[in-house]
Amino acid sequence: MGAKRPTPPSGTLQRGDNSSCRLRATWLEVTGFSWHSLRRAHCCSNAPYSAENTTTPIVVSQKLAYTTTVGVKRGFTVGRRLEFEPSEAVQKAMMVFWQKGFERTSVADLEAGTGVGRKSLYRTFRDKEDLFLAALGNYRRLMAAENLAPLLEEDADLDDIEALLHQLASLGGTPEGGMGCLICNTAVELGQDMPAAARQVDAYFAQIRAAMLNALQGAVSKGQIALTPEEISQEANFFLGVIQSLCVLGRANHPRKTLEDVVSGAIKRLS
Repeated sequence: MGAKRPTPPSGTLQRGDNSSCRLRATWLEVTGFSWHSLRRAHCCSNAPYSAENTTTPIVVSQKLAYTTTVGVKRGFTVGRRLEFEPSEAVQKAMMVFWQKGFERTSVADLEAGTGVGRKSLYRTFRDKEDLFLAALGNYRRLMAAENLAPLLEEDADLDDIEALLHQLASLGGTPEGGMGCLICNTAVELGQDMPAAARQVDAYFAQIRAAMLNALQGAVSKGQIALTPEEISQEANFFLGVIQSLCVLGRANHPRKTLEDVVSGAIKRLS
């Protein structure tokens, strides 16, 4: 038999107790976790409650929040230690989804790609969609830091736009370019079929547009180009489209020369 379950502190929730939220708040204050989270964590593990071992961590799974191992307050303990680093698993899963797309990626692919068994993955992420959304968010953060950050600097201008476009064009005909853009791939594959993914796509496109707006405004203030505010907005939309076309051309394995011609034509538009 398992260890005896700890008795909840006086005045807090017992099984079948339908008392007020005040009692739930008492349990939260004592343990640091809600009654629902404690019960769910216990159900997700096979470990017994222990009133003696105060070092056993509690593992609480939450949607799109990586599972966290936390010390338990006042001797109430359940759960088991997490056997992998969620952020590393998300990074590796991102590469799998990037290569194969959402629909073609199986759970077996994710197990092989992350090195984590499905039970452990599902203990942290609710399902494949949950992990996919975490991977999309991770991709957005990485690409924003790598590609968009220079365009969001206070002194960004036309040179920064050209540098980004030439960087993307340089991927034409390469294995990396053949992977395309995970966000763009997702937009083509899923459209509006997965609303949460569609929101991430829209958010990333908004980030690109905001970066282009900032760089174009900088170019105008430096006298590199002459555009009205309305024209700046139009050009930001245009360059959003250019970036997506470069990603699609790269995904289709078009040669670098084709992508460079697209970039050249886009830049001449502002001359």
